[in-house]
Amino acid sequence: MRRFLSDSGQASSDYVALVAVVALVLGGVAAVATPALGYSVLGAMRHAVCVVGGAICSSEEAHRAGLDPCVVQLESDGRRVGVAIVVVRLRRGDKMVVERKSDGSTSVAFVDDRDLGLETGIGLKLGKAGLNVKAEAGGGARFTTGRAYSFADWETARTFMERYAHEEDTMGELKNAARSIAPGHVPHELPSAQETSYEAGGWTEVDAVFDTPNPGRASKEAQAGTDGAVILGRRRRGSQTTVYVQLDRAASLGLGAVVSAVGASFGSVLGVTFTDGKMTNAVVSGSAEVSSDFELYGHSTSMKALGTKLRSGAVSSEAAVRSGRAVESRVSLDLREPHNRAAVEGMLEVVSGRAPVVLWPGRIKALGQRLDQNGKVDLELFDTNTSESDSSLEAALGLKAGIEDVRTHSSRRLIGAWTASGGDAIREREDCLNAVPASPPPPPIA
Repeated sequence: MRRFLSDSGQASSDYVALVAVVALVLGGVAAVATPALGYSVLGAMRHAVCVVGGAICSSEEAHRAGLDPCVVQLESDGRRVGVAIVVVRLRRGDKMVVERKSDGSTSVAFVDDRDLGLETGIGLKLGKAGLNVKAEAGGGARFTTGRAYSFADWETARTFMERYAHEEDTMGELKNAARSIAPGHVPHELPSAQETSYEAGGWTEVDAVFDTPNPGRASKEAQAGTDGAVILGRRRRGSQTTVYVQLDRAASLGLGAVVSAVGASFGSVLGVTFTDGKMTNAVVSGSAEVSSDFELYGHSTSMKALGTKLRSGAVSSEAAVRSGRAVESRVSLDLREPHNRAAVEGMLEVVSGRAPVVLWPGRIKALGQRLDQNGKVDLELFDTNTSESDSSLEAALGLKAGIEDVRTHSSRRLIGAWTASGGDAIREREDCLNAVPASPPPPPIA
């Protein structure tokens, strides 16, 4: 079991002493007990170590503490198709995202992307052959809609996916559109979703890629700009509506220890939730790739020390491209507390243009202080893996022509989760780790 230890060292000595006692007891149990009794005693002793270590040890304890369930496994299957004509890029993407949570529940989301933009460059891409040599620049607009469904258990979710998933992928939607012109055809419709979302954003790309199928030659790639930056989003679930906006790197660096560490390269997202029309909660979230040997344990109880640890391990701005580890952070504020509410409203006034931009640095600093002093911090560390099949065929010499067809499968498996509230010590969530299911290898992409 891993945990954050107190600065005084007393918890450390108590913990080591307990581990020594446990080792002696388990040694005796192993020598004289039946296997069933041994496992029972082992489980009890592990729980005792967890309790003394100060972690969240069970789902019941997490529930009493008001903690949300962790995402213990995430699987995402997507397909992106598009066409480039002269300087115009049209693109359509479909994705299914499945999240299994520590309380046994599962959510399934269908996400649709639509891009329209302008691109120019020079190069050649033969996806199947593994050839991609290009230098290009472009930008445009992206619109995303999503529908999410919640299920109490995995089996019910799997039955739902077997019924609807094949109709919600790219080819399924194209076939349904083609059949819709037939007389008497009744288009398929999904059940009403528990959650809906809408995002509008922009994307810009400046790429230089040299990637050939020659196994003796390394691929070289340089990239600048942003891809798919969210300008504004809205998510609705029952009586709750959450609006969220992308914050850039400069703003994220001022938002407290955790946000500044995780959002140092890519930025972060500020979401504000309204319940029955009243502002009730705010969350600042971020995601970053970290080094493959990154761990979140050691002698630390302060947000500052935690931020230093996160910053030292971060190596990229987004989730791992192929395989590695990724950390996700969420820092939330209860907006029923007047000082929290005032800090969030101050930022929103500048974002909406109701306050001058010159006040932005001060408003950022004020919110960062509230996040450190009064925020509830949730951290999750994942092993990640992504596989891709590219059947694109494109050529460009100033003007572009070609088709794009890329399929991806991404998976994340929880390997660590921690929580802290109001500047308290970080506590490991063993209730989440105990719920991680066996993870089968990702299915091959056709």
